Amino acid sequence: MTVVSLPAVGGSVSFPRILSGLLMALMVGSLTPVAAQTGPVSVTLSEPDATYDEPFSALSGLRELSDGTVLVGDRIDQFIQHINLANGTAKAVSKQGAGPGEYDTPMGLYALPNDSTLVFDMGNNRFLVITPEGRPGDTFMPTLETGGGPGARFLSPPQGVDAAGGIYFAGRPMRMGPSGMPESIDSAAIIRYDRASRTVDTLGLAKAPAMNIQASGDQNRRELRIRPAPMPTQDDWGVTDDGRVGIARIGGRKVEWLSRDGRRTPGPAFAYQPIKVSKADYRAWQERMGSSMGREVTNGRSRLVRIPPPEIDESEWPEYKPPFPAGAVQVAPDGELWLLRSRPGDDPTPVYDVFDGAGKLIRHVMLPEDTRLVGFGRDSVYLVRIDDDDLQWLERYRRPQ
Repeated sequence: MTVVSLPAVGGSVSFPRILSGLLMALMVGSLTPVAAQTGPVSVTLSEPDATYDEPFSALSGLRELSDGTVLVGDRIDQFIQHINLANGTAKAVSKQGAGPGEYDTPMGLYALPNDSTLVFDMGNNRFLVITPEGRPGDTFMPTLETGGGPGARFLSPPQGVDAAGGIYFAGRPMRMGPSGMPESIDSAAIIRYDRASRTVDTLGLAKAPAMNIQASGDQNRRELRIRPAPMPTQDDWGVTDDGRVGIARIGGRKVEWLSRDGRRTPGPAFAYQPIKVSKADYRAWQERMGSSMGREVTNGRSRLVRIPPPEIDESEWPEYKPPFPAGAVQVAPDGELWLLRSRPGDDPTPVYDVFDGAGKLIRHVMLPEDTRLVGFGRDSVYLVRIDDDDLQWLERYRRPQ
């Protein structure tokens, strides 16, 4: 296995020079056959080439623009900022509110063509378009038009957006049972919404997490609580600019690509060393659940609420962790799929497996301790470093090629 440590972009040693020197060493000093050197490369991100000096509470979306500046959203502090990491300056994009061009709780930023950006505003249950000039534009909410009138609404953040304007959602992992109450199902649809025609099509299915559904009350007042089972075994997926869908399949432990016309390209299975669930995993999962947001519906009206951490019976926990956690997939601008590995609850170092467009594992990328991947640029990887006070600090690294 070849190991490469990436220096900062501004360092004195360039990445091509490292590769050149490494290749020379292999040619001169190794008797290993060339075929043995074709496996995935391991890369460690070392020092950032740029950092932002103000912390975030919960960075919930990032989008790099063509000039290298970034738009970022914070779901707790409820703002969107345009940040220049070169000089450390930032300015607000619009303001919090429910009026035209305003937003409440940004939960995702997605690249549209020509430096436009799509924001999923969970607080107002709609999308906001930010223009290339950094000003707020149209707001809308995807609906499926049925019989000339509005039909089903999409209430969750999308999994991705393509350059043609398609917006991709995960279908609900539930259906209405014979009793009239929702019940969990094994698979959820991969849905593409077309903004021009206001229609959806289903591209395929992905294994869905098992849901714990509890109902109480009577016909006049009914309370429904739905939460995923802890550490569920589920597929995860993302979308490329050209509309291909990359799916990490939990069952066969492989990455499969779906083209726009539905053709499947499954990759080979990847290795996984089972990891036992520990007490540290219990605590980490409950902390994540405690910081989640959801919607409370009363008499047909909904509002955004913070979901308290659930009490989980020990019998609900699996013995082993799945190969990758929920939300593990991110897709880079060049179409590489980054898949976060599962790791022990007390391990602070995230590691991503990187797959190409054929589903082949080409790289392992080790992030610094206590960091989280939040987005990509053309040549960059953006992380947040989480300190002891749970504040998040934005850092930019060179993306390994």
